[in-house]
Amino acid sequence: MLLPFNLADLGAVPPTVLNWQSVFNMYLVLGVSGAVFAYGLMFFYILNGRRKSPPARRGGNGGGRGNLLTLIVVTGIVVAAFIAGVEGNAYMWDAPQNLPTLTITVHAYQWGWNFTYPDGYTSTDVLTVPANTTIILNVTSEDVFHDLGIPMFDVKADAIPGQWDALWFVATQTGSYPYAIRCYELCGAGHAYMTANLSVLTPAAFSSWYTHHEPRGVG
Repeated sequence: MLLPFNLADLGAVPPTVLNWQSVFNMYLVLGVSGAVFAYGLMFFYILNGRRKSPPARRGGNGGGRGNLLTLIVVTGIVVAAFIAGVEGNAYMWDAPQNLPTLTITVHAYQWGWNFTYPDGYTSTDVLTVPANTTIILNVTSEDVFHDLGIPMFDVKADAIPGQWDALWFVATQTGSYPYAIRCYELCGAGHAYMTANLSVLTPAAFSSWYTHHEPRGVG
């Protein structure tokens, strides 16, 4: 499995990465299985048809059973893929309930990010979060379309004026990650520089940081 950013070196793999990889592997297996079945069936009919002489009679339903079996198998694969896909992706939209949760409001603007914490404190272009905590980002934009993405967690959310989108992630490794947050929607001349740093602290260190910063209203 390919890991983004430098988490392979740190030995920490966020759960969002593992689950997206699991969903990808599921679709890969279903896709390859469907392709093998389709090509196998095609070659079977080609080879089987070459062995037989042209039919002496017209009409009839000699291939009816084979066609019905093919329809059942193909329908089963499609239904299984649909159900598995819905169930697999549902996890990514529902944040886990077995961890502490921190919800942060994100306002995108040309060309930066404001992160507002529950006490009203706003940080510009630096997101500070505790490790082993479900971080929920509620994202919107103050001007044009933006897209907040964190490659190391395989998560993205659109930032649209007048609308809200959300994403969640769990950081399992403390550290400072420069430019970990980026805009993935072309939003003007400063798009390439619309980044933010991510700081992951231990829960105790984050509690101390959160207690001692100066609360203030949204700018």
